[in-house]
Amino acid sequence: MSAADWNALQKRLTKKRKNARPEAKALKSCLQWLKTHHIPAWRSNTGAYEVKDDLGNSRFIAYGAVGSPDIHGIIPGSGKYLGIEVKASGKKLKPEQQAWRDMVVIAGGVYILAYSTDDLQEKLLPLL
Repeated sequence: MSAADWNALQKRLTKKRKNARPEAKALKSCLQWLKTHHIPAWRSNTGAYEVKDDLGNSRFIAYGAVGSPDIHGIIPGSGKYLGIEVKASGKKLKPEQQAWRDMVVIAGGVYILAYSTDDLQEKLLPLL
C-alpha cells in the first residue's frame, strides 16, 4: 500500500460520521426537560443482540416491546401513563408504534409524538 493510499484510508476511517439517529439529540433534550419539570420518565430501548456460548453456538436475545415509545412516564397528579415517541422531523410512526399509541389512548393513557423539546412542551404542559 502506497503512502497516498494509506493516507486516503486513514482519512476515510476518521471522517466524522453523521448521526445515524437524528432524533438522538431531541430524545436527550426531551428526557432532560422531563427531569427538570419533575415528571417521572425513563428511556426504553427495543432491539436484539446475538450471544455466543463457549462452543460457538449463538442465539438472539430480544428486549423491549415492539412498537413501544422511546420514553415511558407518569403524569404527576393524575397518575396517567405517559408514552412519548421522539421522531426526526418529517418521520412518521411505524405500524407497530401506531398500534401501541392506539392501545395507550384506548386505555386512558397519554401518547405524545414529539419532534423536539418545544413540541413536547406544547403538547404536555396543558396536561399538567
